[in-house]
Amino acid sequence: MAIEKLSLVGLELTSLRTLQSLIANAVRLRHFTFVQNTSPEFQPGMESTNSLKGLESNTLEYLHWDALIPGSGTTLVANSIASGRLPALRKVKVPCDYEGAVQSLCRPIARERLTSGDMELLARFSGSERYERNLRLAQIQAQRRIIECRKQPE
Repeated sequence: MAIEKLSLVGLELTSLRTLQSLIANAVRLRHFTFVQNTSPEFQPGMESTNSLKGLESNTLEYLHWDALIPGSGTTLVANSIASGRLPALRKVKVPCDYEGAVQSLCRPIARERLTSGDMELLARFSGSERYERNLRLAQIQAQRRIIECRKQPE
C-alpha cells in the first residue's frame, strides 16, 4: 500500500533533508500538505549539491506549504518548481510566501477584485513585524503583486 495523500501539521520538523527524502521516496504521493510555525532548514554541514536541488516528485499534483516564519523551505519549493522537479504539480498553496517567490512562478488568478475591506486588512498588517497565518491577507498581497506587475512596462 503506497501513500497518495500526506498531511504533516504542527509537527515542527526541523530538517529540509527529511522532507526531501520523504517526498522523493513516496513514489505515489499526489497530495502533500505541510503546515507548521517554523521553516525547516538544512542542518549545518548537510548542504550538499543533492540537497540544494529541491523537492522531487513525478507524481505530486497538489502542494500546500505553510511555514509561518520564513526560511529556506519556501525558497526550496520555488526552486523545485522553477527547475521542473515537480512535473505533475497542478495546484500549489503557499500562504506564507511573503516575498512572492512561488507566486512569481505560478499562473495567478486572472482577476480578483479587491474591496475596501481588503485594503483595510492590508493596511492593518502593513509594516507589521509579526507573521500572520491569514489566508485572505496572503491572497490580497498576491493580488497586489499581480496588479503591480501588470503596471510595469514589458
